Amino acid sequence: MSNNSSQSIKQIPSQTNVGFSHGVMPHSIAAEEALLGGILVDNEVYNRIIFDIPLKDSHFYIPLNQRIFEGIRKLINQGQVADPITLSHYFEKDLDLTEINDPNHFLRLSESAETLSGSGHYAKLIYDLSIRRELIRLGQDIITQATNPEIDDTSMSQIE
Repeated sequence: MSNNSSQSIKQIPSQTNVGFSHGVMPHSIAAEEALLGGILVDNEVYNRIIFDIPLKDSHFYIPLNQRIFEGIRKLINQGQVADPITLSHYFEKDLDLTEINDPNHFLRLSESAETLSGSGHYAKLIYDLSIRRELIRLGQDIITQATNPEIDDTSMSQIE
Protein backbone atom coordinates (compact mmCIF):
# COMPACT_ATOMS: atom_id res chain seq x y z
CA MET A 1 0.00 0.00 0.00
CA SER A 2 1.41 3.39 -0.93
CA ASN A 3 1.69 6.36 1.40
CA ASN A 4 -1.11 8.15 -0.44
CA SER A 5 -3.51 5.30 0.24
CA SER A 6 -2.70 5.14 3.93
CA GLN A 7 -3.01 8.91 4.25
CA SER A 8 -6.43 8.96 2.59
CA ILE A 9 -7.66 6.23 4.93
CA LYS A 10 -6.52 8.22 7.95
CA GLN A 11 -8.40 11.27 6.68
CA ILE A 12 -11.75 9.48 6.70
CA PRO A 13 -13.63 10.70 9.78
CA SER A 14 -14.52 8.04 12.31
CA GLN A 15 -18.03 9.42 12.80
CA THR A 16 -20.40 10.93 10.31
CA ASN A 17 -22.15 14.20 11.06
CA VAL A 18 -25.86 13.33 10.95
CA GLY A 19 -27.13 16.90 11.32
CA PHE A 20 -27.87 19.12 8.36
CA SER A 21 -24.59 20.99 8.14
CA HIS A 22 -26.05 24.28 6.95
CA GLY A 23 -28.46 24.47 9.87
CA VAL A 24 -31.51 25.59 7.90
CA MET A 25 -33.46 23.37 5.59
CA PRO A 26 -33.91 24.63 2.01
CA HIS A 27 -36.85 26.99 1.65
CA SER A 28 -37.94 30.30 0.16
CA ILE A 29 -40.19 32.48 2.26
CA ALA A 30 -40.35 35.01 -0.58
CA ALA A 31 -41.64 32.38 -3.03
CA GLU A 32 -44.20 31.13 -0.51
CA GLU A 33 -45.51 34.61 0.19
CA ALA A 34 -45.50 35.63 -3.47
CA LEU A 35 -47.47 32.51 -4.44
CA LEU A 36 -49.99 32.94 -1.64
CA GLY A 37 -50.35 36.60 -2.52
CA GLY A 38 -50.80 35.77 -6.20
CA ILE A 39 -53.57 33.32 -5.40
CA LEU A 40 -55.29 35.90 -3.20
CA VAL A 41 -55.19 38.39 -6.08
CA ASP A 42 -56.41 35.88 -8.68
CA ASN A 43 -57.85 32.52 -7.60
CA GLU A 44 -57.28 31.15 -11.10
CA VAL A 45 -53.59 31.03 -10.19
CA TYR A 46 -54.49 28.24 -7.75
CA ASN A 47 -56.33 26.28 -10.43
CA ARG A 48 -53.43 26.64 -12.89
CA ILE A 49 -50.73 25.53 -10.47
CA ILE A 50 -52.69 22.63 -9.01
CA PHE A 51 -53.25 21.32 -12.52
CA ASP A 52 -49.48 21.24 -13.16
CA ILE A 53 -47.93 20.70 -9.73
CA PRO A 54 -49.22 18.45 -6.93
CA LEU A 55 -48.69 21.23 -4.39
CA LYS A 56 -49.96 20.50 -0.88
CA ASP A 57 -50.08 22.42 2.37
CA SER A 58 -47.18 20.34 3.70
CA HIS A 59 -44.90 21.51 0.89
CA PHE A 60 -44.73 24.96 2.46
CA TYR A 61 -41.85 25.41 4.89
CA ILE A 62 -43.44 28.03 7.13
CA PRO A 63 -46.26 26.50 9.24
CA LEU A 64 -48.32 29.69 8.97
CA ASN A 65 -48.06 29.53 5.18
CA GLN A 66 -49.15 25.89 5.31
CA ARG A 67 -52.28 26.94 7.17
CA ILE A 68 -52.95 29.85 4.82
CA PHE A 69 -52.62 27.59 1.77
CA GLU A 70 -54.95 25.10 3.44
CA GLY A 71 -57.51 27.86 4.01
CA ILE A 72 -57.20 29.07 0.42
CA ARG A 73 -57.58 25.51 -0.86
CA LYS A 74 -60.68 24.86 1.23
CA LEU A 75 -62.36 28.11 0.23
CA ILE A 76 -61.67 27.61 -3.48
CA ASN A 77 -62.72 23.95 -3.39
CA GLN A 78 -66.00 25.04 -1.79
CA GLY A 79 -66.59 27.40 -4.70
CA GLN A 80 -65.86 30.50 -2.65
CA VAL A 81 -63.52 33.35 -3.41
CA ALA A 82 -60.25 33.29 -1.48
CA ASP A 83 -59.16 36.87 -0.97
CA PRO A 84 -57.88 38.86 2.01
CA ILE A 85 -61.41 39.51 3.28
CA THR A 86 -62.75 35.95 3.02
CA LEU A 87 -59.52 34.48 4.37
CA SER A 88 -59.58 36.84 7.36
CA HIS A 89 -63.14 35.75 8.04
CA TYR A 90 -62.16 32.08 7.60
CA PHE A 91 -59.38 32.36 10.17
CA GLU A 92 -61.44 34.37 12.67
CA LYS A 93 -63.11 31.07 13.54
CA ASP A 94 -59.79 29.24 13.98
CA LEU A 95 -58.79 29.48 17.62
CA ASP A 96 -55.62 27.45 17.00
CA LEU A 97 -54.21 30.04 14.63
CA THR A 98 -52.78 32.62 16.98
CA GLU A 99 -49.94 33.57 14.61
CA ILE A 100 -52.18 36.00 12.75
CA ASN A 101 -52.79 38.90 15.10
CA ASP A 102 -52.75 41.48 12.34
CA PRO A 103 -55.95 41.86 10.30
CA ASN A 104 -53.90 43.32 7.43
CA HIS A 105 -51.68 40.23 7.12
CA PHE A 106 -53.60 38.84 4.14
CA LEU A 107 -53.76 42.24 2.49
CA ARG A 108 -49.97 42.51 2.74
CA LEU A 109 -49.67 39.01 1.29
CA SER A 110 -51.77 39.98 -1.71
CA GLU A 111 -49.64 43.09 -2.16
CA SER A 112 -46.50 40.92 -2.17
CA ALA A 113 -47.63 39.36 -5.45
CA GLU A 114 -45.40 41.37 -7.75
CA THR A 115 -46.38 39.40 -10.81
CA LEU A 116 -48.91 36.67 -11.36
CA SER A 117 -46.90 35.26 -14.24
CA GLY A 118 -44.26 34.03 -11.80
CA SER A 119 -46.72 32.02 -9.72
CA GLY A 120 -46.06 28.76 -11.56
CA HIS A 121 -42.34 29.17 -11.01
CA TYR A 122 -42.89 29.92 -7.32
CA ALA A 123 -45.06 26.82 -6.96
CA LYS A 124 -42.41 24.66 -8.64
CA LEU A 125 -39.74 26.15 -6.39
CA ILE A 126 -41.79 25.50 -3.25
CA TYR A 127 -42.45 21.93 -4.38
CA ASP A 128 -38.80 21.33 -5.30
CA LEU A 129 -37.52 22.70 -2.00
CA SER A 130 -39.99 20.51 -0.14
CA ILE A 131 -38.68 17.44 -1.96
CA ARG A 132 -35.12 18.50 -1.10
CA ARG A 133 -36.06 18.78 2.58
CA GLU A 134 -37.55 15.30 2.45
CA LEU A 135 -34.41 13.93 0.77
CA ILE A 136 -32.30 15.49 3.53
CA ARG A 137 -34.53 13.91 6.18
CA LEU A 138 -34.29 10.52 4.48
CA GLY A 139 -30.53 10.86 4.20
CA GLN A 140 -30.29 11.75 7.87
CA ASP A 141 -32.42 8.71 8.76
CA ILE A 142 -30.17 6.45 6.69
CA ILE A 143 -27.06 7.86 8.34
CA THR A 144 -28.60 7.45 11.79
CA GLN A 145 -29.59 3.84 11.08
CA ALA A 146 -26.16 3.03 9.65
CA THR A 147 -24.22 4.60 12.51
CA ASN A 148 -26.52 3.34 15.29
CA PRO A 149 -27.83 -0.02 14.12
CA GLU A 150 -30.09 -2.24 16.16
CA ILE A 151 -28.38 -5.36 17.52
CA ASP A 152 -29.97 -7.67 14.96
CA ASP A 153 -29.61 -5.28 11.99
CA THR A 154 -27.08 -6.32 9.42
CA SER A 155 -25.72 -3.98 6.80
CA MET A 156 -27.57 -5.89 4.10
CA SER A 157 -30.89 -5.69 5.95
CA GLN A 158 -30.47 -1.92 6.19
CA ILE A 159 -29.87 -1.67 2.45
CA GLU A 160 -32.92 -3.77 1.68
